[in-house]
Amino acid sequence: MFDARFLVVGQGLAGTVLVDALLERGQSVHIADQHMVGAASKAAAGLWNPLTARTLQESWRFSTFMPLALQYYQKKCAERKIDPPRPLPLLKALPNQHSLDHWNRIADTAGSSCEKSNGPPPSEYEDQLHIGPYCGWVKGAGQLNVAAFIEAARHDFIELGILQESFFQIKSVEWMPQSGVMPQGGFKWNNNTYEYLLMARGHQERFDPIFGWLPFNPAQGELLEATSTDRQIPFIVHASGFLLPLGAHRYLLGSTYEWDELSPTPTEKGLRELMRIKEGITPMKLQIDAQLSGIRPTVADRRPLIGAHPAQQNLYIFNGLGTKGVSMAPAMAQMLVDHLLKGCNLLPEIDIQRFLGRYRRSIHQA
Repeated sequence: MFDARFLVVGQGLAGTVLVDALLERGQSVHIADQHMVGAASKAAAGLWNPLTARTLQESWRFSTFMPLALQYYQKKCAERKIDPPRPLPLLKALPNQHSLDHWNRIADTAGSSCEKSNGPPPSEYEDQLHIGPYCGWVKGAGQLNVAAFIEAARHDFIELGILQESFFQIKSVEWMPQSGVMPQGGFKWNNNTYEYLLMARGHQERFDPIFGWLPFNPAQGELLEATSTDRQIPFIVHASGFLLPLGAHRYLLGSTYEWDELSPTPTEKGLRELMRIKEGITPMKLQIDAQLSGIRPTVADRRPLIGAHPAQQNLYIFNGLGTKGVSMAPAMAQMLVDHLLKGCNLLPEIDIQRFLGRYRRSIHQA
């Protein structure tokens, strides 16, 4: 009856992880994706950090999500013959003695990701850092090469014959009614028939009225790829931004947050902000190799957007992972697949039903 049970639209990090989760369960999947300028995954640092920047508390459900994420990435990187995720120490700059005292109180609590600190950075790297005398070490941080991960998966999906490099428009979908042989209904797109449509297009989703009523709050982020002739710093440095070592004297420097003027391409304003971040971290001379830009699909309440459309029960969204995509995506994908295949409830914090009032208001205003 169906050419494939699921059509996933978008093959960024979210779409890739979701497709992998469906294939692991033996489901038939097709993917529709077109390389989009400004896609967040193409300019993602891939950094995971167990702490929130402001409160220094553990990020939402990090200790639950991250072990599953590491297991998934290690398995898929091995299968696809690319470098695995890298656990890395993270040195967090603190503004003053009061913040250091607060840090050490948190470090004394059970299960904290903070390590007790006497303040200064490692003496052997003191001349390469501009972060001041107060800092602390974070346990459980690291980095995944997101661009390489997505490209390796894309190669797999093309070889499997399940990826169509096509521009998708919801108006080109022909919905089919429920029937005895199709209890959920179905739809036709591009001469194929499917049961479920799963949208994973990142920030692009805000432009389509089908899910445009959701509270997207996108932010442009810019990064620099850079090289230094100085000794390699072997740990992540986090101050007003971050300096992330890639090896062979290469670094990622980031990241900016632009909420108002969103550009899919790098900007002069972004470069000025990145150089300000650099001066607050290191005096090293950096040779800029590339400036990257992407628009993050962040959400007003900082929680993912997952679930069925209120008026079309075989149309779903998988979005809003924001800056925590590397740590959250595998767990979120498993939850959605469990919901689709087993009827398990989604977490209320991620289910788009929490914004049902916004949908109803959008209908009245139409």
